[in-house]
Amino acid sequence: MKLPEVDRRGLLIGGGVGAGLIVAIALWPRRPSVPHGMAGDEARFDHYLRIDREGRVTAALPQVETGQGIWTTLAGVIAAELGADPQEVAIEPALPAPGLENEVLAEEFGGSGLQVTAGASSIRAFEGPVRSAAATARTALLREASRRLDVPVVELRAERGAVRHGQRSVPFAELVEDAAGRALPRPDSAAPNLAKLENLRRFDGPAKAQGSWRFAADVRLPGMVHAAARLAPPFGSISAIDRARATERETTLALIERPQWVAALADTSWEAEQAIIAADIRVRSPGIDEKGVAARMQRAMERGTMRTLVDKGDADDIVDGSDARLGGEFSAHPFLHDTLEAVAACARLGSDGVMQVWSGSQAPGATRRRVAIATGLSEDKVMLIPLPAGGPDGRMLEDEAAPIAAIVAMESRKPVSLRLSHAHAARMDSVGPPMLARIEAVPSPEGRIAAWRARYVGAGGLGAAMARLAGKEHGEPDQVALVPPYGIPELKVAMAKADLPIRTGYRRGHAAMLHNFAVESTIDEVARAIGAEPLAFRISMLGGNVRLARLVQKVGQRARWNSTSMGLALASLDGSAIALIAEAEEGVDAPIVTRLVAAVDCGRAIYPDMVRRQVEAGLIANLQSLLQPPPSYRAAMPLARAPARPPALPDIDVMLVDQGIGEAGGVSSLASAVLAPAIANALVARGSKRLRALPFTRQGMAR
Repeated sequence: MKLPEVDRRGLLIGGGVGAGLIVAIALWPRRPSVPHGMAGDEARFDHYLRIDREGRVTAALPQVETGQGIWTTLAGVIAAELGADPQEVAIEPALPAPGLENEVLAEEFGGSGLQVTAGASSIRAFEGPVRSAAATARTALLREASRRLDVPVVELRAERGAVRHGQRSVPFAELVEDAAGRALPRPDSAAPNLAKLENLRRFDGPAKAQGSWRFAADVRLPGMVHAAARLAPPFGSISAIDRARATERETTLALIERPQWVAALADTSWEAEQAIIAADIRVRSPGIDEKGVAARMQRAMERGTMRTLVDKGDADDIVDGSDARLGGEFSAHPFLHDTLEAVAACARLGSDGVMQVWSGSQAPGATRRRVAIATGLSEDKVMLIPLPAGGPDGRMLEDEAAPIAAIVAMESRKPVSLRLSHAHAARMDSVGPPMLARIEAVPSPEGRIAAWRARYVGAGGLGAAMARLAGKEHGEPDQVALVPPYGIPELKVAMAKADLPIRTGYRRGHAAMLHNFAVESTIDEVARAIGAEPLAFRISMLGGNVRLARLVQKVGQRARWNSTSMGLALASLDGSAIALIAEAEEGVDAPIVTRLVAAVDCGRAIYPDMVRRQVEAGLIANLQSLLQPPPSYRAAMPLARAPARPPALPDIDVMLVDQGIGEAGGVSSLASAVLAPAIANALVARGSKRLRALPFTRQGMAR
């Protein structure tokens, strides 16, 4: 099949007799690889929109479904642009290939792009290319129908899987082959259909309800064996293995060792886990615990190299020369991921020498490269089949299981399902990093903030994870939400990186939660210290930020704001903005949150119901995390904690303030950014002491 030339961010179109219409997203000068080539009656690309000769629409999407609803939303975009029934659009995960890079994250973190699902970037990165692919296919179908019906294209419409003109209609199925043989229409030749999506059934909903939604641990292959593994700590090594005890078990098929891990094979996953337990694996690692982590954070604050991020005016001179400084120190412990699904992967070495790997990795291309490096195979000999991730909090951005599963499959010559126990996966977790902040604010005689100085200490988050995925070892702390969105004339913000012998990485919304907790708590503290009404004070400080000021007004009206019983916090990130009002009271071990009211502006809301669900789910998930005790550390590894009793759910009300125009922003991190400060500010409003440490538990506050 000959494919035409395309411009940057253009499209490839192809098909013909027996193949239907295929439109593939491409980023020039790359070309999508075609590992499957021509197969039967269809041609396959790694990433494409395909309409087969039966009229069935299939989209291969580059983003991993983690429960955030991205497949449902992008399928809805395709259906709206194409004129198809959204319930008739099938979804396939796109195999890793050039052209699927997340350019939004590449721009934010520098370096070459990776195929990554993280950082509230899916809509921002892929709505445009996916919409262009569907619009191009629609234009091709309309042109072909125009020839057959002998009417102008402008008189035709595509809807419900057919091109229509008055009472006449031609199904897509009758148009696709001839349309594929015509010249490529310009992707921008038709105005986009920006109507809001409504009443979409979630793609993952029925399968999850029926128990048929498949994760990596659910893959079953003929002749498969099961493996359990133990890994050395990120900064340590394996020191001892009781091989005799593990292999003397009748059910143990093999014990496979590498310097940084050991895997036991058996016919069942339970027997494999018993074998690895019997091996009694010992490790060497830095002898640091949670107190040692806190001490290193304080050392970095006092003696670390502070890198200035913002320096406006004479903040240092004003703050140092003032006797009216407000603010203080805020801290956060490391946060574990709360993914329910096991960290697992399945691998099989085919007779053609191709290693097939099934993984829930949120970075499929990088995981494929790691498998190739681990096995010594070339990348074109590794086929990684992306599966849904087992949770939305980012645990599967870095998949430790896939390279091990591939090596075990290669050495055992059997298909292998490998999983890490939940306890061991917690010990290997790339935790959400700790944070220390010292913020000083000086009020002005006019009742505003005259100067602001903030110093932060952090460790690698999403940036560090992205660096590791790209084959680098070092990444800087994330810088999201460090700078207050208010009109402060004298402002200085600096940050130092702590040297921690623990593994930190991406946790959804984590950096925004930590930094905005310190910022919005300090804003509230200043307002109350000078006798200003907290909501009105924020509006007066927002200056020309009309977007946030409008949200504050809207949420105040919605919640019927009362400064003596409610707390407020706001944030702007990922192209979106949010204001949240919380009602909370002190509990025995942690705060009791009774009501949450949010106003959200995500620019152009593509699917408003999904936006609301994302914010609601984010509030619930983050409330659970904030009320969980922090992990203890032993030998520089976090220990799995006993599941805490879920908190009573507050009343949640999420309203959208939809601009209806412009770009669509990301929403999955919004709830993380505002929940903690809103709760802390609500407790102060009711006369309680200000909370300055996360999480909000007795253990978290005491450390």
